[in-house]
Amino acid sequence: MSDFGYVLEFSLEDAPGYGRKPIGLQVNFKAFLIISLEFTYNSLGVYLNTCDGEVLRYDRYALDKALDVITIIKGGVEHALKYANTRVFAIVMSAEGIIDEDNRKLTHIKALALKDVDLGQELAYLNLPFFLLNETNLICNHVNLTKTKPYNFMVVKLDTGIGCSIALDGHIQKTSANNMPGKLGHLKVTNSDEDVTCWCGGKNCLSAFISRDFIEAKFGLPYEEALRLIRGGEASGFYRKIISYLAPILANVTTLMGIEKIYAFGRMVDVFGTTFIADLAREITPLIPSWINFMGIEQSPVPSIPEQCSAYFMDYF
Repeated sequence: MSDFGYVLEFSLEDAPGYGRKPIGLQVNFKAFLIISLEFTYNSLGVYLNTCDGEVLRYDRYALDKALDVITIIKGGVEHALKYANTRVFAIVMSAEGIIDEDNRKLTHIKALALKDVDLGQELAYLNLPFFLLNETNLICNHVNLTKTKPYNFMVVKLDTGIGCSIALDGHIQKTSANNMPGKLGHLKVTNSDEDVTCWCGGKNCLSAFISRDFIEAKFGLPYEEALRLIRGGEASGFYRKIISYLAPILANVTTLMGIEKIYAFGRMVDVFGTTFIADLAREITPLIPSWINFMGIEQSPVPSIPEQCSAYFMDYF
């Protein structure tokens, strides 16, 4: 390992005694190259990076349901591999949508008309380890790795989709049946005075009330413009509805799973800011039993995609 530069030796100069000083070893993260992929509903980001987070090359590709998305993914990876001047150890993908992580499948990406795509098989010709993770799970994994003591927390995404990932006692949760993370957006809103049909066919899913598609259709504006309008007070009634729909659902999951902290991220959180976090906390806290050690909700730091993918790869191996 040291001959290839993957492990570095260093002398413990301050060690007491005579003779040869003891040698310590440390992992040289800069020597490990991976390809990190950021797959969203409208773009693919391809990073060639070292495992200390340094980006050696970045390319971005627009995606649309009219395009051959799988060919674009293959081409982006191949292009990054040609640029690498040393061994690439793995491909790690962060993906939006419904993902089967263990079987490395894009189960359902509605915006790109993708269903049950075996991406692991599609990329098998590259002969590289390939890891496919839901973006919320990948962020949850990164948060989990930064904690010195395991505890129960939930990472919530409020953006194009409404998703969550849950860590219990240091372990990221997913269902054994389909290997999917939590689809928070398909829990039911029970305090609305109207019935709304979700794209999944269900009635009154949270996504049907506060997802990007719903907000853009309601206000006739691009997502972030609509959020700024809501934040600015011109649609304050709708802002209060968002809080009232979210709070009971988050409180119920917190109570059921014994969640101690909620971390929220996504464009809704970014645009609404700390006031939104405080308003949510004010509504959630009274709904949680006193015996739950709930420490509140805060805006989640979102590390770069290379940092998230590198942390997952190094932890896995």
